[in-house]
Amino acid sequence: MNDILVLLGKRIASLRSQKGLTQEKLAELVNYSPNHISKLESARTNPSFELLVNIANVLDVEFKDLFS
Repeated sequence: MNDILVLLGKRIASLRSQKGLTQEKLAELVNYSPNHISKLESARTNPSFELLVNIANVLDVEFKDLFS
């Protein structure tokens, strides 16, 4: 498993949790399935650039903050 994907997934999960969002609500807001968000947070899928931009917008963080 790619360490960068693991860190990215954990970071997204952390930011999502800080905003009080469930995986289901985040999925709804970025127009993806909850299953896809679950796979993203557990590093079982590669996210598209578009999805990462949408997640950053929904979480109200800069794109680069997803990788901090």
